[in-house]
Amino acid sequence: MQEFSRQNLLVTDSKGAAIFKWVDPQSGKCIGAFEQGTTIDFEKYKKRGTEKHIEANSQADYGFMVTKGSPKNLHYFESEIDLASYLSLNGLADDTRYISMNGLKKATVTRQAVVAAQQLGQNPDSIVLNVDNDEAGLNFVKDMQSRFSLQHVDGTTSELVDGTPSKDAGGKDWNDVLIATHDRDQQLQVRHERARRIRAEGLTR
Repeated sequence: MQEFSRQNLLVTDSKGAAIFKWVDPQSGKCIGAFEQGTTIDFEKYKKRGTEKHIEANSQADYGFMVTKGSPKNLHYFESEIDLASYLSLNGLADDTRYISMNGLKKATVTRQAVVAAQQLGQNPDSIVLNVDNDEAGLNFVKDMQSRFSLQHVDGTTSELVDGTPSKDAGGKDWNDVLIATHDRDQQLQVRHERARRIRAEGLTR
């Protein structure tokens, strides 16, 4: 999140909601935004708990994105929160663009692949679909893999990569995995601290 703020891609409004700016990587202009509320109200917002919506007049087939270097590798996510969670776990890779689709949107995948190709002068090296590990997400990956592949300048082709998180890692999406990872880390810290105290007590006896 700090990197998003540093690049002026994330701001807060007067209500304290997080505003993820959609910036056109070619023009540098803001062409849309997604609002993620921070006030939890299940009665008002039902299962999702908070206000979430794409701002009016946002450019179709775009979304929130952050890039390090050139867009040789594209990673797609179902939401800004999943994107941010993935980066918290893995960091920003060189020459990689991370894109939120705000759902499962084939048009966003293809449009942003074209944008990256225009910037590079050739197709990206890879496309990774980091969507949810559920029925809808897995079907999306299979459908995209059956429809599209990347043609490279050396004559080779590569299929789109299934980047869904393993449920063994802690959940169906990258935010679940981040939370589970933090929980495991905290449990390890507690065990290490307990072991340290036992060793210390043994030395003082």
